[in-house]
Amino acid sequence: MAFSWGNLEVPLPGLPKNTSIDDLVKGWGLAHYIALIANYLIVITIIAGLMIVVGAGYIYMTAGGNGKQVETAKTWIISAVLGIALALTAAILLSTINPRLIP
Repeated sequence: MAFSWGNLEVPLPGLPKNTSIDDLVKGWGLAHYIALIANYLIVITIIAGLMIVVGAGYIYMTAGGNGKQVETAKTWIISAVLGIALALTAAILLSTINPRLIP
């Protein structure tokens, strides 16, 4: 007897009632799981980068002429923008190599 995950406890919008979890993931290959993980990592990286830019902007605004804080804030902003650009470049490269990796 094959292992089964069973039915969803709460129906999801757009799915019929008593939909099995096995029916949802049927046909998903390794590329689909890689795509999910890659998309989540790219989104998390972009959100973290934006939060760092906001935090560095606050440090920059409250530096009050302190040169060390200004340089720290500028370094953080540049690093965060480069990280966001790297994440977006990764998404473009993944979609170029295999379009199924970025749905």
